Amino acid sequence: MAANPELLKEWKVRIEEYRASGLSAREWCERNGVSEHKLRYWIARSRECPEKIDWTRLEIADLDTGEGGVSIRIGAACIEVEEGFNHTLLYDVLRVVRSTC
Repeated sequence: MAANPELLKEWKVRIEEYRASGLSAREWCERNGVSEHKLRYWIARSRECPEKIDWTRLEIADLDTGEGGVSIRIGAACIEVEEGFNHTLLYDVLRVVRSTC
């Protein structure tokens, strides 16, 4: 069953707020008037429904094959990615940068 896109978007924001709070699920739910069951349901549901990917143009200004890394510039942000990087961490960083730019 497909989730209502607006409701899913709302819950993704709530989930990000919960994760950023540093609180346990129980504490966050008590403070926000949400059942812990509902929070866990939407965490699982948000994993099933990935966000639409917005592709952007990539410009390579200077390619130096000896370095083994790449710099990603999004607005004023610059992210240096070295060979052997943590893919999950990069994804999380890009999500945060995307939401603030």
